[in-house]
Amino acid sequence: MSLDSQSRTVGKRRQQQQIDGDGDSIPGSERKRPRTLQACLPCRRRKVKCNGAKPRCHNCARFDDECQWPSGNVSSGQVNVPLMISPLGAHEFLSGDQALCLSKAFFSSPQFSLVGHAFHRPTFEGRQFLEQPLLLRVAICSLAALQLADDDLERYFSREDGPDVSNRLALIGQTLSRDSSFHPTVENILANALLGWRELIAGSGNLAWLYTGLAIRMAQVLRLGKEYHQRHPAVERERRRRAMWTAFILDRLVSYVMARPQAIGVHKLRIQLPCPNHHYVFGEAYSGPNIHQPLLGEVSNDDILAYVIRVINLWGGCTDLFANLAIGETSSSAQFEIELRQMELTIETWTAQLPDRLHWSPENYASHKLLGIGSQFILLQMLILHIQCTTQHGFLPFETLFVSESGRDSAAVQSCLAYAQRITEIATLLFQGDDVDRANLTSPFSGIAIACAANVWIWRVHVNDISQIEGAETSSDTDQEIKSYLASIIAILKSWAKTWKLAQSWLDVIGILTQYYATIYTGNSAINLGEQELGHEGRSTEQDPDQEVEIGSGFPEPPDFQDLFRRIYFLNAAVGESSTLRRQFARFQNHSSWTQIWLGSLLSSQALDDHLAGFDQDAGLL
Repeated sequence: MSLDSQSRTVGKRRQQQQIDGDGDSIPGSERKRPRTLQACLPCRRRKVKCNGAKPRCHNCARFDDECQWPSGNVSSGQVNVPLMISPLGAHEFLSGDQALCLSKAFFSSPQFSLVGHAFHRPTFEGRQFLEQPLLLRVAICSLAALQLADDDLERYFSREDGPDVSNRLALIGQTLSRDSSFHPTVENILANALLGWRELIAGSGNLAWLYTGLAIRMAQVLRLGKEYHQRHPAVERERRRRAMWTAFILDRLVSYVMARPQAIGVHKLRIQLPCPNHHYVFGEAYSGPNIHQPLLGEVSNDDILAYVIRVINLWGGCTDLFANLAIGETSSSAQFEIELRQMELTIETWTAQLPDRLHWSPENYASHKLLGIGSQFILLQMLILHIQCTTQHGFLPFETLFVSESGRDSAAVQSCLAYAQRITEIATLLFQGDDVDRANLTSPFSGIAIACAANVWIWRVHVNDISQIEGAETSSDTDQEIKSYLASIIAILKSWAKTWKLAQSWLDVIGILTQYYATIYTGNSAINLGEQELGHEGRSTEQDPDQEVEIGSGFPEPPDFQDLFRRIYFLNAAVGESSTLRRQFARFQNHSSWTQIWLGSLLSSQALDDHLAGFDQDAGLL
């Protein structure tokens, strides 16, 4: 066929397509695509289709790259476009003023100091925050929105609730995190860590576990656990170290709350502990110890972050020991007691070597508060007390009808009560203080210690005559004082539950344990906290998203432990799960306990089922 005949054939085809386009659409016909007049420079280099969105196109937002345009392409009227370009639609945008408000709230709030220490503050001040990668900005804003002041919400968000703003941004962060999951960078590590922290306190435990795991794997891909980055400037080296320590902190926290195994082996970490903040801010080189070397005399008076990381490491070892106990991996009770004693001796030795300024006193707290690190000081105290209280909690004489615990050390009773009292008094002191005091107290780590103290007080309520325990001194605490301690703890958790679903989970577990203790010790409720006292007023009657716990869904079957302490710890370990699963665990443990107590009696199985149904209704578990 000649060239002239080919051109005539092509012309006829085009005419036929135009005729078909004027009439009804024909299946399989070509779809007309709008053409982008001018693509951005990164899309030109990649040779991919650019959608022309400004200030960042879809491809640059996906790859978290800076979107650059040819000179003269952006007019002056296009500068104040929304900050967040979301793949979910225009209603998800955040303006620049809203983003700056949230960034200011994040960096000024003591509650986020533990996850915000890795950021080099001079590069996040003012409008420099708008130049950071999109995923990192979304993560910071979604976390800060949970604690945004009412005045800022009214001024910048038209009275939209903080949790609603946070949820809206979290959806954007989820999409951006998924798109950037194959691009390990320091910024993406920090962003996923912040999203994991946000999902943990918001009650989305599984997402917290996934985000934290993604941050950990990215950090391991970049080999941030070793000092391999000497070619970088001092600021970048410290930023990489702090990103790794942030992943380490999240690993220990999420593993405890979600009852999952720890992913970072501390014995493989050979990086320095965080340097004093003024060295980081000014970009000064600093040579300090790692986590395996002595720390005394190495840290300045205005920085205790290195001590906090050291105690988190000790705390992680203690919680991992109890996690193995709860799932039945501990070889024997004797071996478990030996390991508990070793942990107790380790924390006592380490605490005795702390400088005097790091021991608890109202004066030391006031000094650290003036320096702006009061939250880290409180975190240090709460972690130490939680370790001490937990190690003694395992030796409490849980006198039941099916296991005799009289051989345990009776001195643990006085020690455990003393540690629980110190936790409660510190928490109450700060809760009754000013806004800064309450912000310094608000932390998942503090909540864990407070919930542990509540466990001890519930036990003390049901052991009415402590003098009957061999070798124990009579406690001077009256029932009224103990109930006041519990009331203070519940008031603190209720104030957090307004924005933290994790706090509501702690309240639910306290209610379950209260009824469980009463059922085991007395057969009826010895202390009635009530639904309103536990923060259940106004609780939605809607079922959880995973309302049906089916066989094969991946949830563990509650083990049938013979001692009461393991049963109680297993119920505490369910705080990160859905309320439906917690109810299932509680019913199983009650059924098993009553079966063992009344084994061989004349009680029929039908009467037992009727009793357990009454337990569920009285405790508000169904």
